[in-house]
Amino acid sequence: MLCFDSDFIIDFLRGENAAIEKVKSLEKEGIELVTTAINSLEVFVGILVIDSPKNRRVIQTKEFLESLVVLPFDKDASEKADIIINSLKKKKKKNKTHIIKIKNK
Repeated sequence: MLCFDSDFIIDFLRGENAAIEKVKSLEKEGIELVTTAINSLEVFVGILVIDSPKNRRVIQTKEFLESLVVLPFDKDASEKADIIINSLKKKKKKNKTHIIKIKNK
């Protein structure tokens, strides 16, 4: 399972080749593609600032997000995210791909 952040989703929706090729590759590999409720919100806030709800780009955004599993973002998720973020900060690593691998329990 791989989780896309809002930056990656926006790159994909803007038609950036690297993002499009990554999604195609992951789908071909049969990897489950997910995002979080917060990422979904961020994408919609951005698109609805510039377009009306019936605009083609808004409809495409909805369709793409509906193709992903949208994970809830609750207290447990925020605590786990904090651990990951702080771990990366300590290692002074940034997630430049905007994709996080999630291990199933």
